[in-house]
Amino acid sequence: EPSLETCFEPKFGLDPSEPVTAASLTEFMAQSCCEDQSGFCDNYTQSFCANPETFLPQEMFDGDFPCKAAIGVVAKFEPSKETCVEEVVARGKVVSRGMAMHFAAASCCSDMASICS
Repeated sequence: EPSLETCFEPKFGLDPSEPVTAASLTEFMAQSCCEDQSGFCDNYTQSFCANPETFLPQEMFDGDFPCKAAIGVVAKFEPSKETCVEEVVARGKVVSRGMAMHFAAASCCSDMASICS
């Protein structure tokens, strides 16, 4: 059963120094395996684009990570000044949520604007 905890506990991956969440893994698989491309954790993810219409799911994030899978890196949240400066773990690194959103938006949003802009 998907939950915020089960979807975002970093525990999968080939490289132990860069664990992957279940949300990232199922989003990645959904793009090629599921007709509607919905992942197991869709209720707990969101686009990092200020305008969700600009999301580019087939583009690559950080050189080797599909944008569709990248939405499973940081759990869904309500964007605000406070929540965008909170620290989160993204791909094994502690960063501000806003920094993670901006970095992803640069590759995955056609206008490069993040929800923390």
